[in-house]
Amino acid sequence: MKTPRVMGLVPVLMVGVVGVVGLVGGLAGCQQYVSSPGVPTAKGIPENPNKPAALTCMVEAVRYVATRYPPGDITYTPDKPSAALEAPYELAINPPRGLRKSFYERLVKQVGPKAKAIAPENEHGQMPVFHVTRVWMRFQSATVDVLRPMPELGPGPDGKPIYQVVTVRLEGGMSPWRVVHARAWEPQGVEIPPAYYLPLEERVDQFEATMEEDQKSPPGRGSY
Repeated sequence: MKTPRVMGLVPVLMVGVVGVVGLVGGLAGCQQYVSSPGVPTAKGIPENPNKPAALTCMVEAVRYVATRYPPGDITYTPDKPSAALEAPYELAINPPRGLRKSFYERLVKQVGPKAKAIAPENEHGQMPVFHVTRVWMRFQSATVDVLRPMPELGPGPDGKPIYQVVTVRLEGGMSPWRVVHARAWEPQGVEIPPAYYLPLEERVDQFEATMEEDQKSPPGRGSY
């Protein structure tokens, strides 16, 4: 009579082990590691921003900055009525270099109905341009830097728009990503990244191809 009882425990024990392994695997799958741009102290962490979680964080960060810090409004009011889920006005977005076409299009579409990809015809016009210059993800937290134009301050000494860096911190992974904190820095010495136009075709190796092209012909940079 003892043998059947012992044998009967085996499937139960196996189910328990499989359940634990599945839970650990699920938790590991929630871990997100991205360093775009890369930093020497983060060796081994991928610089490629083409990850679904990274895209989600970019969307949330740009939405937050565009609605809480709209161009022409020098004050920040988190609960202002205009702080909608999507940006309600026209704006152009300049994402991290190497973002693949499908991710780029989703970013623009989800930020707002009037959002557009940065292009030669809008990067120096009246349309405000928001630049995503950093996407760092560490397990269940993320940091995204968004540069927002400040036309309310007038042009800089060189006649170009003045920009401000807004650092957005998000939490998520095992739950939907959401903004938990934002800090606006002094609008001084802000370096504007080169324009990264929407790729003409969808490539899974878009980041690698872009980095290779940049090595051959480095993109120009400027400071607004």
